[in-house]
Amino acid sequence: KLGMNDFFRMCFIDTSGCLPLAGEVLAGGLSGLCQVVATNPLEVVKVRIQTGDRSTKPSIIEVLQDVGGVTGLYRGAGACAARDVLFSALLFPTFAHAKVAVPIFLASIFGGVEPSQFWCGLVAGSLAAAPAAFLCTPADTVKTRLQQSRDSASEVQDMNALEMARSIIETEGAEVLFSGSFERVVRSIPQFGVTLSLFDVLSTKAVEIGIM
Repeated sequence: KLGMNDFFRMCFIDTSGCLPLAGEVLAGGLSGLCQVVATNPLEVVKVRIQTGDRSTKPSIIEVLQDVGGVTGLYRGAGACAARDVLFSALLFPTFAHAKVAVPIFLASIFGGVEPSQFWCGLVAGSLAAAPAAFLCTPADTVKTRLQQSRDSASEVQDMNALEMARSIIETEGAEVLFSGSFERVVRSIPQFGVTLSLFDVLSTKAVEIGIM
């Protein structure tokens, strides 16, 4: 989705050569939407294995047989799209602006010595990932509930994302939607700090040697 974000950002550059904030947000959201097509089936398999009966320890093949074909692999896709679109729409614009401000801030701390592009990107990526991960937790909770193993007779089988969210709020309380938010933030900070920083460094090198 990092490459798709760069592609969409170029598409939304205006006639003056600038990228408006709305274009940044839209580019990020569209890149997140593209990701869902590839990752939702993997999410379904992962969640089924993690939440299934531990005594049986289902294999990937058994999970694929159990979900009910292609349609089953895209169960919870609406909630997954809501999570990934919002996450990317927040992450990429924040990172783009943070990677400009962070070198200035760090240079002021270290007596005018600016850290390397990697370390600046690492800090910027971490700062961008933390709020995005936290704010997307409700959609991730709903997605997981929809994708986990259920008895075929369960009412949950026929719920969509909005119905599941309403059910959680009514039966368990709205705060449950943010269950695991701290863990998501802790995981996302190093994951996207390193990923965004490396992607930025490698993209710069690719431009320098003329392959981009």
